[in-house]
Amino acid sequence: MITVVIADDHDIYRHGLSMLLHDDERFTLVGEAKNGDEALSLIREQQPDIALLDLSMPGQGGSRSPPGSMLKTSPPAASF
Repeated sequence: MITVVIADDHDIYRHGLSMLLHDDERFTLVGEAKNGDEALSLIREQQPDIALLDLSMPGQGGSRSPPGSMLKTSPPAASF
């Protein structure tokens, strides 16, 4: 199972991704966040395999701090 955290300030987008992941047995959604602060907290707590992050959401992170510099984890973060 691949664990995933979704972070996006747009409820519709976050909900849509959540539904897609729920329908795919390869993934387990371990948390959702509405801003960068919540995302960091969830990621540190849940240690997901993948974090899907909106780079322009409010709070810590977002466009001011790309995922690679927000998190000091292993394996390294990547942004697309």
